[in-house]
Amino acid sequence: MVGANMTTPLTRAGDTIGASPVSPKAAPGGGASVSDLIYSSLWNGVTNIAPSKNAVYDKIETLGGGYTDEQAQDAVGGMVDASLAYVDATPLLQRAALTGDVTASAGSNATTIADAAVTLAKMANLAQDQFIGRVTASTGVPETATITAAARTVLDDANVAAMLATLGGQPLDATLTELAAQTITEGCLLFGVAADDLSVLAKGTAGQVLTMNAGATAPEWAASAGGTTSISRTFALMGA
Repeated sequence: MVGANMTTPLTRAGDTIGASPVSPKAAPGGGASVSDLIYSSLWNGVTNIAPSKNAVYDKIETLGGGYTDEQAQDAVGGMVDASLAYVDATPLLQRAALTGDVTASAGSNATTIADAAVTLAKMANLAQDQFIGRVTASTGVPETATITAAARTVLDDANVAAMLATLGGQPLDATLTELAAQTITEGCLLFGVAADDLSVLAKGTAGQVLTMNAGATAPEWAASAGGTTSISRTFALMGA
């Protein structure tokens, strides 16, 4: 700016602009501002006139103090930490690639949670007797379900037999397995064929009687040999 008091010469390492500090002369026109075009980088460094601020910068650059584009890029690259990446050829500053629990390519905001990275501590808190599952009868997001008191008592049981013992149920054995395999219908009879081997005898017809087969190994239905017998008894009531 024209008219500024310059009591100290402009200097840089090894160079002195102006031999000695002198008071600058007023710019032509009685102190009016002088354009950068007049006092540009062609300014010869004398101190009896006041160069404009841009002219000073231009002069310093012509004296060898300016950075080349490559030097400026390298300087910026040296100032960034590992969270930023400097691509020299672009030039471009971009975020470095993310690694660890959350990953992303360099310069990309599309992040991905790494497999097996979400710990239980990072999940939402659950109320007591709740577990993660899905109650709604369809495919969808996980939900919380309730563990009943009865279910909680068997959670640490190793097998079905242990669960039955905890719940006071009948232990599972061969007889129960055989019984579960039978088809029970109205009027049928269940009988044993052998140890832990059951069979079902379907109901007979009207008038048939249950007898033992010829081999005496299983029951069967047969017609009554003697027909129907009616027994009549007379009771006398005697008074005193």
